[in-house]
Amino acid sequence: MEIPLDVSHPSSLNSDDDPQFTYTMPTLVSELFLQNLRNVHLLKMCRLVSKSWNNEACKSLRTCSKVTFKEISPELFKSFNMLTLKRAFGPLQHLASPFQNFHLRASTLNDPTFVEFALNIPVTSLSVNLDEVGPNGTGVNYRQLFDLLAVHQSSIRNLEFSSYTRKGSMVESSPIIKTLELKYLKRFSFLDWCDRCDHTQFVNNIVNRCSPEWLVLHIRNKKFVKLLLPQSKAENLKRLELSCSEISMEEWNHLGNLRFSELKSLIFRLEIFDTRQDVIQLWHSFCQNVSPFLVEFETDLPIYSEPKLSFPNLKTLKIIQLGEESKNSLFNMTPDMFPSLALVKLWFAKSCNSHISIENEVPHRGVSSLDLRGKSSPAPPGWSLTGQLGRTVRCNFARILDGVF
Repeated sequence: MEIPLDVSHPSSLNSDDDPQFTYTMPTLVSELFLQNLRNVHLLKMCRLVSKSWNNEACKSLRTCSKVTFKEISPELFKSFNMLTLKRAFGPLQHLASPFQNFHLRASTLNDPTFVEFALNIPVTSLSVNLDEVGPNGTGVNYRQLFDLLAVHQSSIRNLEFSSYTRKGSMVESSPIIKTLELKYLKRFSFLDWCDRCDHTQFVNNIVNRCSPEWLVLHIRNKKFVKLLLPQSKAENLKRLELSCSEISMEEWNHLGNLRFSELKSLIFRLEIFDTRQDVIQLWHSFCQNVSPFLVEFETDLPIYSEPKLSFPNLKTLKIIQLGEESKNSLFNMTPDMFPSLALVKLWFAKSCNSHISIENEVPHRGVSSLDLRGKSSPAPPGWSLTGQLGRTVRCNFARILDGVF
């Protein structure tokens, strides 16, 4: 008996009966495999397989890699400029390139070779130390900085300024600052630890020209919070890192009245915390304003238990430098206050002992991970929780302890 042939599918992948099948299968494999691959070495090898694999691998390389250039050697940038020119006009010009996320670490912007190079590549990230002084004694060239920001205002996603002393050059004004529109900027960072900073108004001008989702402010002057974190910027924030040496009463009033609508992650650190009742109330108001949306929260201040205070979506809580003023923070983590809490990190300023009083047992059993540490990390040999606190922690978190006991 003759068995009829099954002609419903092509006999091989090279068959001409189903060209659509033979075309889409390699594409599907490359998309599923390469788009999720983050191993840089393997992605570089995959680029050699075929033109389509090179295209997909380059897309992944752009998302998981960053090319950083520092203002050091002029010869380096001359060589790279020549390489990019050959790449742009040579036989490989039509192939995808993995070079897209360029991060510049500028020194003083006085090197013409570096400046020319920086103006002609797609810069997505820029960091500048405003205190930098070159070998010839010149500080940051602000005119070049403004030109650089203007040229790349549509591509910069991350912008970082730092200042630790007052040795740098005075900030020069420029009409360019009024025309800047850094509307694509996602992250802005200002690390300022000098006692009297001459850069704050310059940074305020930059803040007014953008609406970042992620704002990092490390500031020493207790009167600059309001200037650098206005209400108009708080509304768009998804991540905020605020570290201050001290905060004035006027700034506390400003923080207590801020309203956030999208904030998911918050780091709030303060070296000197005024424990007067009016300051504590403003800190509580600030916590209440951020609490509805937070998923991650890190602080070195005590979180007081209040009837109206609740963090319904908070999953990760980290409290560092736990001392006498915040010794009962562990016992305020009730299911009513933190219904979604899963990960708790408590870093004690000193080894804990029986002098820490306990008003309530630890009632929150929804926590799946608890990390308790001493002043150093990891905990030193022999460090332990003792006394009633230790017994309570072992009783209530016996299954999930990550700390050293």
